[in-house]
Amino acid sequence: SPGSGSFYPVILGSMNNTLYLTGTDNVHGTELWRSDGTGAGTTLVKDIVPGTFSGNISNVFFDNNAFYFSASDAQHGTEFWKSDGTEAGTLLLKDLVPGSNSGFPSEITKMGNNLYFIARDQANGLALWKTDGTEAGTVLVKTIAAVTGNNYPFELKVYNNLLFFHTADLLNGFKIWKSDGTTAGTDVIKTVFSSNTTTSFRCNFSVVNGICCFQVMDQEH
Repeated sequence: SPGSGSFYPVILGSMNNTLYLTGTDNVHGTELWRSDGTGAGTTLVKDIVPGTFSGNISNVFFDNNAFYFSASDAQHGTEFWKSDGTEAGTLLLKDLVPGSNSGFPSEITKMGNNLYFIARDQANGLALWKTDGTEAGTVLVKTIAAVTGNNYPFELKVYNNLLFFHTADLLNGFKIWKSDGTTAGTDVIKTVFSSNTTTSFRCNFSVVNGICCFQVMDQEH
């Protein structure tokens, strides 16, 4: 950012010997940039929100010569985007909640050939979604929690070809889930609190000696 203004770079990751980051200038706001490590090779990828407003890029996940992220614009709200590192190849992958309402995708994780993430559904619930990298292949797996009173993080963890995570909300309590990536195969495996719970404690899912372990506080122990 020429002059006395600051660029405020935040590194997102690297792909094909190129570094991707967010940066701020007085023309574009905070947007997506790329760099080969030189001043001349540090360029804007795309001004997602034209002008000085920012695209609010977050939750970035790199996979197979592309990266996926959450970004905001006035038309779609905060939704699910994909980039191959070029301006033309940086686009909204799917408007999960159509219109200006937001899906707020987060917790992007890979299992098998698909990416999984948490986002809102059209009925104001929170759902597990998956994508094969195409718009048609970005689909809701199952609604898992109510938005009201819900606390992040969900902590998606892959173990033994299954996805483990937790939910916590005022209506349904604190629950541990597993999913094989299908609607039928996404189920609660343990209810820790039955209701009236907004705990934000992390479960810290870890694999130890071939077993998926986690920690949680319950009402008895």
